[in-house]
Amino acid sequence: MKPFALALLAGFILAGVLAGCKQDTPEKEETDTWDEAAVEHVLQKTMWRVEKVFKVTGSDVVDLEDDPGFDNQYFNYRKSILLAFNDTGVDMLESQPMTGNPKFREGAETYEFTNRLTRPTNVSYEWDDSRQTIVATSGQLAGFLDVPVGFAGVLDKSSIVTYSSYQEEEQSTKSSGIVFEVEAGSSVYQYHLKPVWYYETRPDATNTYRYVVFP
Repeated sequence: MKPFALALLAGFILAGVLAGCKQDTPEKEETDTWDEAAVEHVLQKTMWRVEKVFKVTGSDVVDLEDDPGFDNQYFNYRKSILLAFNDTGVDMLESQPMTGNPKFREGAETYEFTNRLTRPTNVSYEWDDSRQTIVATSGQLAGFLDVPVGFAGVLDKSSIVTYSSYQEEEQSTKSSGIVFEVEAGSSVYQYHLKPVWYYETRPDATNTYRYVVFP
C-alpha cells in the first residue's frame, strides 16, 4: 500500500488507498453560478459524510469500495465519521448509521446522537479567488481527527447538487452531494460527500437528535 495514499485517505475516513478495477466516472452537472456565500451556505447547512472515494489516473477510475484488492480494514468506518463545516474550520463527530427506518424510503440510513458534541479536526477551509471555489487544507494536528499536514482538497463546484430540505431530497430522483478533489502525482482522488440531514428530536429524550442520509 502506498504511504502517501494511506495517509491521504486516513485524514477523512481512517483508511488507505490502493489501485484497483476500472469504473465509469460519475456524471456531474456543469455550473458556474456558485459564489462564495452560496457555496459556504451549502457546506454549513448540514453535516456530511464521505460516501465514495475514487482514484482517477488518466482514463482509469478506481472505486475503492468495489476494489477487491483494497484491503484497508477501516474503510467502511468512514460512514461513522460525520463532518461539520463551520465558520472556523471542519469539526467531526462519530455515530453508527442504522437502516430500515419505516419513516423513510428504502435505502435511507439514519443516525442518532445524544447531544451534538463535535470535536475539532486540523482542517480549515477558505474561498480561493484564483480558483473561484473553496479549498480545504490541513494544518497542525488537532488531536481527534488529524489529516496529514499539507492536504489540499479543492471543491469541484460543478459537482454540487443540493436541496432546501430533507423532504425535498427524499422526493427527488437525483442524489445530492459535493466532491472535493485532491491531486497526488499523476492521480486525482475524488471524495464524494453526502449531506446528513437533521429531521427530528427524539420524543422521549430532548437532548437526542436524529439525522438521515438518502441513497
